[in-house]
Amino acid sequence: MDTSFFLLFAVLGACTVSAIIFLGASIYWACIAKTRGFSVHGNSEPLRDIRIISIDNNYITFIPSSASVTNSKLPTISLVGNYGHVVTNHFIKQKDEEITRGIKYQIGELRPGEHVGIDLFIYQGNPYESFSLKYKQITYESELGKIKAWHIPARSKNWVICVHGHRSDLRESFRLTPTFVSLNLNVLFINYRNDEEQPVDPHKIHTFGIREWLDLEGAVKHIQSLDTEEISILGHSMGGGIVIKYLLESENCSKIKNIILESPTLDLNQIIANQAKSLKFMPGFLLISSKFFLAFMLKIRWDDFRFLERSSELAHPILLIHSEEDNTVPITASDQLFKLRPDIVKYIRLKKGSHAAAWNQNQEALEKKIRTFMNGAPSDN
Repeated sequence: MDTSFFLLFAVLGACTVSAIIFLGASIYWACIAKTRGFSVHGNSEPLRDIRIISIDNNYITFIPSSASVTNSKLPTISLVGNYGHVVTNHFIKQKDEEITRGIKYQIGELRPGEHVGIDLFIYQGNPYESFSLKYKQITYESELGKIKAWHIPARSKNWVICVHGHRSDLRESFRLTPTFVSLNLNVLFINYRNDEEQPVDPHKIHTFGIREWLDLEGAVKHIQSLDTEEISILGHSMGGGIVIKYLLESENCSKIKNIILESPTLDLNQIIANQAKSLKFMPGFLLISSKFFLAFMLKIRWDDFRFLERSSELAHPILLIHSEEDNTVPITASDQLFKLRPDIVKYIRLKKGSHAAAWNQNQEALEKKIRTFMNGAPSDN
């Protein structure tokens, strides 16, 4: 038999095996992305990867994992264990792997040897447990049914709606609650589809604003039905994407005064590309094919997530907050939004701080800038 036949057979065989490997790898990474980013499986709990060495009334010494070193050095964090938590002050000292932090206050008990996790949201429980503020649990109508929210009332007709991020919870906005209360605002912390004890989307996936904006619209309509004058909206991370999508799609924006966005998901394509860089064996062509299979699984279109392409349609003042050290949502999209719309965007661009942790990095400065923005006073970018 001709040698060329065997050569052709070998080449075809090698191509077939390569195609199978490529197809398998693409589907594998698509499934991983679906599970990590889109599938609904409850809110994220702090990873308890920090071991307490010692603790007294004033100081706590611990050893963080490599993944928690950066956040463990933020000026203000909460360390949460099984039976209590501590909130740190700005004091920090490091010796080898051990980090010692000053204790601002402690609730419950933490013990040497216990493994704890970092909670950047700081506050635990509901608004009364956190601030001794009276609040009401309300429900509002949305496309999928009734959704629960917490309302801290004020003696005014002005509101701020707080929209939490991906697999997060209502506490994410608690860090700014004292600021909003001092401005005499009604504060509404909303859930949305796929949150715990809330209606589940028929597709059972998070869509980073593509469908969740309808739930924010339901909250706005509820407030508009009351004797309301002005509404501000705060969105963290995916919550920021929800807010932008709402502004682009809703016809019920007449009472919206302004917007605050922290580390917003303005282009999911950029986020996925950024995350892919940290993965081994993920060349560009494999990312493209994986996204193709992921879109097929989720029944989505990637172009729908490019919110920046419609930035010319935005009309409300925006306070944009993002950090260069954000490894979850790259700052590039926020930079682009400011470049595209400097007429409406005030930009707090931070050098330090992890994802959606601007308050933890510099509480006083951030609160001052938010007050200035909410009061409508001019400020420098």
